Amino acid sequence: MKSKYGTETCFDFFDEKFFNENVHECCRVAAVYAFFLVGHTQESKTYIVRYNSNTHEACEVEMEKLLSDVFYNRNCYGSLYKVKQKDEVKRNPMIDLEHSVDRTYMTNRHQSQFLGRDLLSRFRFKIKKWDTSDNDDVDTNDECDQYTTERDLLAIQRNTVLN
Repeated sequence: MKSKYGTETCFDFFDEKFFNENVHECCRVAAVYAFFLVGHTQESKTYIVRYNSNTHEACEVEMEKLLSDVFYNRNCYGSLYKVKQKDEVKRNPMIDLEHSVDRTYMTNRHQSQFLGRDLLSRFRFKIKKWDTSDNDDVDTNDECDQYTTERDLLAIQRNTVLN
């Protein structure tokens, strides 16, 4: 692999014969690893966790093991999540999973009602329309039910959730 951060990931397979004999397997590995790296920086403390919804346990999965399973098309039991390490020093898969997933998704997917962050509640906000025209008859702080564009609304939602 030449580079390995974000969307600039570049894989080099040095054994041409091996690659040609295993093209689908190599592409699966490259795709899974590229998805892991999206939004990943060199300083990032993200890693993969396997969540078992039957036992409600989470454990760390080594990237090499995961990519090996992908290459050989082996079943991965449980659900895999990319999580961010909360503690600066130590990884704690259950706590890191709790802070990295959406509660509504976990409820719908695994019936785990109390696991994850309640991101939906952060979508409640007021939007004020600011009129920049020179019209003195318009109050510039009037609350408005209409959004300028759908794109503006989505940007406000993203900023609200991320803050």
